[in-house]
Amino acid sequence: MLKGLLRALGALFTALALYSLLGFLILPGIALRIANQQLANHATVPAQIQRIELNPFSLEVTVWGLNIGEPGKEQVGFERLYANLQIDSLWSGALHLADIELDKPRTEVLFAKDGQLNLLGLFKLPPSEPTPANPEAKPFPLRVDRIKLATGYVHFQDLRPSEPIEFLYDTLDFELKNLSTLPDDSADMTLVAAGPEGGKVDWTGNFSLSPIASEGKLKVSDGQMKFWWPYVRDAVPLVLENGILNLSTDYKLNLAKGTELLLNNVAVSVAPFAIKAPMAVRWRSSNAWMSAKPRWTWLNSRWSWARSAARNSKPGRHAKPMASWTGRNSSPASRPSRRSRSNRHRPRQRPIRPNPSPRQPPNPGRCC
Repeated sequence: MLKGLLRALGALFTALALYSLLGFLILPGIALRIANQQLANHATVPAQIQRIELNPFSLEVTVWGLNIGEPGKEQVGFERLYANLQIDSLWSGALHLADIELDKPRTEVLFAKDGQLNLLGLFKLPPSEPTPANPEAKPFPLRVDRIKLATGYVHFQDLRPSEPIEFLYDTLDFELKNLSTLPDDSADMTLVAAGPEGGKVDWTGNFSLSPIASEGKLKVSDGQMKFWWPYVRDAVPLVLENGILNLSTDYKLNLAKGTELLLNNVAVSVAPFAIKAPMAVRWRSSNAWMSAKPRWTWLNSRWSWARSAARNSKPGRHAKPMASWTGRNSSPASRPSRRSRSNRHRPRQRPIRPNPSPRQPPNPGRCC
């Protein structure tokens, strides 16, 4: 009896030792080798994972040091990826992860002059065969208790506009709780992003995958408009001198049947704000040239339009600015009086002088 018990205990300890050796040493080494081989076969740039750790008893997996890109110029990467698999995934009918943590992720989003995105050229994947869409197909059952992204880094650059656009968010934190692909399950999310040159984005709300929908609040504080103003300047010839944007809104997004977006409680503030036209807007009249420099100002809750105009025989010469004009619905106090309207400055015109008669040739006289 005692010998049988000792044999059972010896077999148990041997199985535990083999399980530990397999989980702690053998499986992580095999997974690391396969992952690096796949990266080398499909990546168009240097890509490598430094280390993979596995705890076979707590079912925790940690991936260390993913770098995709040239050394010193990595385009995608992270310092640590952690995931904790739960044992109830065997009988619950869904893959259950307690935690997913991503530390110091790094992403470079670069658009070339021809519009090519760098992220699309990192991997060369084999063409996949098209499969017919199945309307009754259901998403893979997945439940994640918490997803946390800490100290993220996002660098954006676009060379397509006339002036390159570039901005950076070096502090990005994201947290998502109770994410599920099961129908009618929603997750609570929080996102905070900030850059070294000012600007902060706060995003709170809920998010669901089946159907894809989201509801919450978005807030942008001290956003520097100069970073994305070249998009506007290529469409409208206005030069931004200074501009800081503050925005907050409640939103509701639903992609179940098309795209449905609803905004409520929208508040937008742009201060300070200053723009200027790079050159005078010129057009030709019937008998003279006119030039104008537009200027928009806020007057009595109405946008006021003012311009300088001149009539002259030579183009490009300006007269004194004319009076401001407001729409019909402006207040009477903002309108000029009848006397001021009648005596307003008019463009100076040259008097019309009769053309002198052409000089007649001398009379040669009659020949007799």
